Amino acid sequence: MNDFCTSPGRINKPFYDNGLVFTMVVNTYMKMFKALLPANLEEMAKKEKGTVKGGVIVYALAWLVSLILGAATLLFAVGVATPEMQTLSQVVGLDVLGFMGLVVLLITSIIGLVWGVASQYVSLYAGSWAATSMFKGKGKFEQLFYIAMLFTGALMIISAFMSILNVMLPMIVAVTGIISLLLMVWTLYLLYFSIKKIFGLELVGALVSTLVVLIASFVLMMIVAVIVGIVLVTVLGVGAIGGAAASGGLTGMGI
Repeated sequence: MNDFCTSPGRINKPFYDNGLVFTMVVNTYMKMFKALLPANLEEMAKKEKGTVKGGVIVYALAWLVSLILGAATLLFAVGVATPEMQTLSQVVGLDVLGFMGLVVLLITSIIGLVWGVASQYVSLYAGSWAATSMFKGKGKFEQLFYIAMLFTGALMIISAFMSILNVMLPMIVAVTGIISLLLMVWTLYLLYFSIKKIFGLELVGALVSTLVVLIASFVLMMIVAVIVGIVLVTVLGVGAIGGAAASGGLTGMGI
């Protein structure tokens, strides 16, 4: 594939421009935090068309920052660990303990990334359906998904930043807890506001559509929880049966 594009009278330039990519990434991060203000959201609802792909990219960028902050939090926590954790680090080694923690963090973060995108896709689609089918909204799901990823991405980064503050400054845990609660409420308002402006709905339509998003999210979470529970019970049950059988066999052999 040709990595250069040609136009009359212009110097060939690569399709992939590091400077351009960096600028786009920085602008995306700036746009995330701008989306935390209703006035900016209203402007985005008028101008941003948005795509699902764009929304996924936004969420992935936010996830990357939260992953880095999470790793920093973990390493700092290991460094100022409790006596029990310090004893464990002496047994297995601080480097090994830190590496194991980072591996677990990476795996759980990837699962969280997939779950975050999938759950929001499904729940926002349900809200979009309610807005267009029940209340004749004129907006599009793709735009709602993209804009929702913007402010949820910013809130993800803020939450990760507060987590590292909690480890570094334990005395402010109560304060960050209150801030986290307020951010949850603010997220709900931004969701309501986005649906209202994107689909051009009145108060009742926007509220009901927002409620549909929350219900869909809750139902999806319950379904996944049940599936995970069944899998765990099955695995642990098989293990317990196998263990009991082995124990019985050994007992029968007089051991």
